[in-house]
Amino acid sequence: MTWWNVNLDAISYITITMSIGFSVRKPYYVCYGYVSSDERKPSERIRVALATLGWPIAQVRVPD
Repeated sequence: MTWWNVNLDAISYITITMSIGFSVRKPYYVCYGYVSSDERKPSERIRVALATLGWPIAQVRVPD
């Protein structure tokens, strides 16, 4: 980031750390939901995992 002349102050460090944390934590919860699902078929396991844990990630605003 210093090569791009970005100031690395405390706020920048906190923002980068939180961004990395969110990008790792959300997929982890979806994968855990897939593994811990009681369904037999993989497609059903994915459906259950995304329905219960992945909906905040998958919410997309449809343009008017």
